[in-house]
Amino acid sequence: MASSDEDIIKYVSKDIAIWNINSFAEFYLQIFEKYDREYKESLSVLRSIRRELIERLSMINHLRVLPSQANYVMCEILGAMTSNELAEKLLNEFGLLVKDLSSKDGINGQYIRVAIKKPEENERLITAIGQLLN
Repeated sequence: MASSDEDIIKYVSKDIAIWNINSFAEFYLQIFEKYDREYKESLSVLRSIRRELIERLSMINHLRVLPSQANYVMCEILGAMTSNELAEKLLNEFGLLVKDLSSKDGINGQYIRVAIKKPEENERLITAIGQLLN
């Protein structure tokens, strides 16, 4: 709605949702403070697990790990194996799924993206990549 009548704008504004968003988002905004402590704790755990994953992956030959603030890590494959070959071997030989980024627009080189998971799942991934690249 558009109007230059300030009285109408005030009248209409009283009866609309706090933001013009869907009902799920509005509900979240009403309860998010209730879970603030748990949310902050989960972010702290994620940071710790991500730091450990990056440190461990960085020790693998032919793998360059890029810094990350997300719930995933991007890695460049530097050896003779392509990112597509590594992704296929991880899936077929170890049952592990990573994202091959070599065909993405704007990505020049052989890159994969790995999700940050539970420490034991990350350990499986680290071991598998290490076996394939070292």
